[in-house]
Amino acid sequence: MDEGFIPDRGLGAQQLSDWVAGKPEYGVFGSLILAGYVFGEKKTVIPISTFRCPNCGFLKSYALKTSDS
Repeated sequence: MDEGFIPDRGLGAQQLSDWVAGKPEYGVFGSLILAGYVFGEKKTVIPISTFRCPNCGFLKSYALKTSDS
């Protein structure tokens, strides 16, 4: 399994969740640095897809890497 994190975005905006490879890194004022690049290094960012069982409602989420991810 690869280590990564799911950043929590807020401020009233609705956005899809992404999985970001590696450990989170923080800026000077303690805010999460997340623009796809951290200190010149490109981070792998993969959208998260969630599937629901129509019978029981169980949810399962995946970060599936596609050919254009």
